[in-house]
Amino acid sequence: AALQGHCNVTFKFLSNEYVKVKSKSKNECRALVGGDDGSLRLWKFGKGIKHGRLIWSINPWQTGGAGTTTCGAISDIQHLSRTNVGKEKSTGMSGLVLLSTTTGSFALIDMNKCTRKSFAANPTPQVLKTWNLRQLRALKNHCNQLPGGKYLGVAKCFVQSEIVTQSQNKNVEVLIVTNGGWVISQRFDVKNGAVMSMSASILHSSPGIKQFDTEGNELDNGIQIGTTPSSTPTFSSVAGSLNASNSLIVLTDVEAIRQVLPSKDKRVLDMQSIVSRKSSPDGLMVMNLKGGHQIRIPNQEIVKHLAVHPDNQWMVVRSAKDTNRNHLKLLCVS
Repeated sequence: AALQGHCNVTFKFLSNEYVKVKSKSKNECRALVGGDDGSLRLWKFGKGIKHGRLIWSINPWQTGGAGTTTCGAISDIQHLSRTNVGKEKSTGMSGLVLLSTTTGSFALIDMNKCTRKSFAANPTPQVLKTWNLRQLRALKNHCNQLPGGKYLGVAKCFVQSEIVTQSQNKNVEVLIVTNGGWVISQRFDVKNGAVMSMSASILHSSPGIKQFDTEGNELDNGIQIGTTPSSTPTFSSVAGSLNASNSLIVLTDVEAIRQVLPSKDKRVLDMQSIVSRKSSPDGLMVMNLKGGHQIRIPNQEIVKHLAVHPDNQWMVVRSAKDTNRNHLKLLCVS
């Protein structure tokens, strides 16, 4: 029932200690289910997870004041587990949940502050803030480079740090890997139910598109470096974390797109046709966020799916050429 009507869903299981929901049985578990329409549901399951009960359902982008219905599908759910100093310190409960979507939209909700609206059957959590990556100042300065469409969507979001100050501020830093292979650091503060001091910085971006004439000569067109549109991966970027502190992340190493512009050659009659290709397939890259260096993982095939083993020594990958979904490969990263 929790999956009905959704083609793609995102799960996040919650420990009982983190959610203020009365439970009579220790065998019960709770799960956040993000749908492909931007809706988020909290389900409670009994023993065996055969039958579930819906606790609440909400679409933050329709009720949080953003006024948009094109938020996309929820691609990642992060529970901010640490609490502010004060009354909640003894219980350790935190209801803050950060949602991200396939269009680069974000929402921060508080599950511990639920209200029941008029004529509503179930209470809904409080929506603290909704925003989009394009609204952040650091990305506005690179508007010409930003990839469009789904490539600015979030492939994975990692909680880098949570610091609770004596003034009861929660300072949060999250790392965002976009579908286009960008890595963005986003910081914000939460105090008394308000999100403040939001900032962002670009840690890694995909290379710009290179343009050539029909003879293979690269064209500069008088364009300054860093202002050309960015290359996009053949498939959406993969993402994974290689240690507990998230200082090492693995993502798609996007190869630059080469465009041949016949309009720059007077001997070519067809001025409209533009040929785009890559000299080599996209690879994999391990990025050290503390040291800033990058390591390319040798791989002859484009990786379409990736999962990192908990011991951080192996990755399970499936390439785009593997038509059999059961055909997986192991890569050693130690």
